[in-house]
Amino acid sequence: MRIRSLLRLSFLLISFLLLGGTGFSFYALYSVQRDVQNIYEIRLRSTGFLLEADRDAYQSNLAGLHSIYATRKIKDIEENRDQVLQRFEKFEKLWNQTKGHKHPALTQFHDHYPAWSQKTDELIELLRAGKEDAAKDLYEGQYDREFATMRDALDQLTEASNKYA
Repeated sequence: MRIRSLLRLSFLLISFLLLGGTGFSFYALYSVQRDVQNIYEIRLRSTGFLLEADRDAYQSNLAGLHSIYATRKIKDIEENRDQVLQRFEKFEKLWNQTKGHKHPALTQFHDHYPAWSQKTDELIELLRAGKEDAAKDLYEGQYDREFATMRDALDQLTEASNKYA
């Protein structure tokens, strides 16, 4: 009777260990699936918005330079400038949902986007007034400095997003 009890106890112990291992494996598999879904649905999408904002900023920059030579592109400058903020706000919303901390580059962007947007408006007004030399001076000076600082914030956030993804 003693051997029979030991065998049953051993069998039950092995069965519980196998059952526990299987349960843990299912939990780990679910956790991996949830993390992969999180990476795709939030982190990759937020990085996509950030890259689109960066692209729009660069397109606005190029359109500004091009507009110095062809004032027909003013609408493109305004459209791209507005898209930068729209897409950045989408990125920031997703960033805040997942990261839980405020990256310094978020503040840097919010500090320099309004100044860059204002310089963009000034550039547009100079172009509409036909003051190409003044537009060129603004573009190569204050506009370019604000653009570079704002774009640096986008680069830092892209790097941080890629680090977390």
